[in-house]
Amino acid sequence: MRIDRKKFAYLLIDKDMSVKEVAEKAGVSRQTITNIKQGKRCLDVIGYKVADVLGVDVADIMEMEE
Repeated sequence: MRIDRKKFAYLLIDKDMSVKEVAEKAGVSRQTITNIKQGKRCLDVIGYKVADVLGVDVADIMEMEE
């Protein structure tokens, strides 16, 4: 799964959360969240955890494949 970088960055700002906060609440490393923020792929289970922490449906932040 790839999370849309722009949507992710917007949500971090909108929710006033840092990479560290999202990582802690999702139970993953800061590096994992940094990788997501840079547009790298993540496991589906991590994508769902991140979406949950941000209070959105995973479909709202997934990058649509062309």
